[in-house]
Amino acid sequence: MIRMGNTPRRELQLFMLLALTLFVWAAPITAAYAADDGVIARIGDWKLTLHELDKGLAGRIYDIEQQLYQMRVQKLQEIMADHMLAQEAKQRGIALDKLRDEIGNKREKVSDEMVGNFIKTNQERLPDQGKGMEEKIRGFLENRASEEAVTKYLAGLAKKYDAQITLPQPKAPRIPVTGPEDLAKGPSKAPITIVEFSDFQCPYCRNIQGTLRKVFEHYPEKVRLIFRHYPLPIHPLAAKAAEASQCAADQGGFWAYHDALFATDADPEIPFLKELAAKQKLDTAKFDDCLSKGKHAARVQGDVTDGENLGISGTPAFFINGIPLVGARPFSEYRRIIDEELAKK
Repeated sequence: MIRMGNTPRRELQLFMLLALTLFVWAAPITAAYAADDGVIARIGDWKLTLHELDKGLAGRIYDIEQQLYQMRVQKLQEIMADHMLAQEAKQRGIALDKLRDEIGNKREKVSDEMVGNFIKTNQERLPDQGKGMEEKIRGFLENRASEEAVTKYLAGLAKKYDAQITLPQPKAPRIPVTGPEDLAKGPSKAPITIVEFSDFQCPYCRNIQGTLRKVFEHYPEKVRLIFRHYPLPIHPLAAKAAEASQCAADQGGFWAYHDALFATDADPEIPFLKELAAKQKLDTAKFDDCLSKGKHAARVQGDVTDGENLGISGTPAFFINGIPLVGARPFSEYRRIIDEELAKK
């Protein structure tokens, strides 16, 4: 017997997914329903269009489209490289293999000093601090030098033969994000609003904080950041850490507590959360009472529900003026979107 009364929301969703899977096998799939009005499903008088379905999947669809775009660009570059090399060999009247050898000979020679400097710089990350790895490291540096030589040569050919990639990039959707905006920093009237859904136990969320600081440094007075909670089921301590940050917010200490949580890789167990509140010089009696009573559990769950409705499946997840950017992406991707948005103002 399955008891539904106390089933957690996500377990209930999994149950419903299983039930719907069984339903799909039993339900007739009729091509005639794909009518001109875009209807893709019906239950009696109720109907659903593809546009309505994709609203909740827009972020994930865009992410997949971006991956497909990158795959296509990579393949395009490979095909164009082969074509340019063949064209260059023909123009010079030499064999293609001879041209490839010529490019390989252009690579920078790897000296003993370069190998030693690499070991010295990276010894903390190398097994046994790099002892006995000299030849392996030399091979790695030679391969890297070969790649750099090829890249440099191809860049010259691209300029010579006017090579261009005109494959259109996927158009980013603009998804309206509603909900609490009390956890915010930056000017309220900034032209760029970034909504962040994050998890205090997520290492990628921790790592992205440096990139966000760089965003604020590069765009002073132009960016506003709104923080939303999205503790993942695989991080059992994240929900309570989110509640703790809200308890800190009650005393005006959210961002300091937020920064302290992300500054450590320690597990956010309840004793640690309380200890952190004391270090932040919060009223510990009020903080402990807030945390033990689960005062902000509903707020955290509300953020999670909003995130699920937006199609978020992982953290960190951002919406820059409504444009989704999922994962710990480099600063260049934030800059591209922000610059495009500012150019429209």
